[in-house]
Amino acid sequence: MADTKENTLFVFDLASGTPLAYIPTGRQPGQVVILGARAFVSNFADASLTVIDTSTNRPLKTLLAGGLGLALNGQSRRLYAAAGSRVAVLDPTTDTLVATLPVPPGANVWGLAVDPVANRVYATDLSSPRVLVYDGATNTLAAQIGLEAPGRLGIAVGPSGRVFVAGDTGTNAQLAIIDGAAAKVVGRVPIPGFTRSLAVDPDGLVYAASGADGSVTVIDPVRGTASPVSVPQDAGRITPPASAKGVAISPITGVLVIAASGGAAPPARPFVDPVPVIRF
Repeated sequence: MADTKENTLFVFDLASGTPLAYIPTGRQPGQVVILGARAFVSNFADASLTVIDTSTNRPLKTLLAGGLGLALNGQSRRLYAAAGSRVAVLDPTTDTLVATLPVPPGANVWGLAVDPVANRVYATDLSSPRVLVYDGATNTLAAQIGLEAPGRLGIAVGPSGRVFVAGDTGTNAQLAIIDGAAAKVVGRVPIPGFTRSLAVDPDGLVYAASGADGSVTVIDPVRGTASPVSVPQDAGRITPPASAKGVAISPITGVLVIAASGGAAPPARPFVDPVPVIRF
């Protein structure tokens, strides 16, 4: 879990809820993806990625690419990093830049999501109500899908190839449901405002964390319904007044994990030696 105030990546044991490590990152870390024994963290203020060795919980290097949305295609071994006016395509095994996705003039790409089966990359454009669709095999722009409102970081792909995008608005916000194969919107469900974190479970249910009121909502895209999720505030894990900041689904257990504000401050981070900085 990334902490934007402490510039730290927290590592927790999900079984016990206890912290295992506090890893220094760049300034204002946000998105996190993991491949094998490596974690990649996007740093908003530095427009960079921190590469972490998860076996030692130590940062390895800083890549000057991205800073916004991150998405990983584990099948093709490609890491996508958004930086507003460009999307970098990286080889996560060598930390090298292999391509750049073409971004339309004036676009401001923030959120990214990948369909590994179809090898498609989906990107939100904060400056325009649309989703950009890229062919992961050719790194070309394959389609543009119109939305009711621009999206920010709230984008995710479900197990059936459906794509979900949260409109970045404070009122009348909606979750757009996209048929990835047809590249068109097939449904919309009202959700709380400023939803910027989405997670999809193996059954296709979508969980959304609202930046407006800190609530968590579960959406059934088949029925078109949305219901609030009761966040437990016991066992010292989440203490009032807590507010949900992000959601994730454990790929092993399928358990919903909610990152919330509040609670005790972390201990001081361990000192680490400076790491190499790689510029592309």
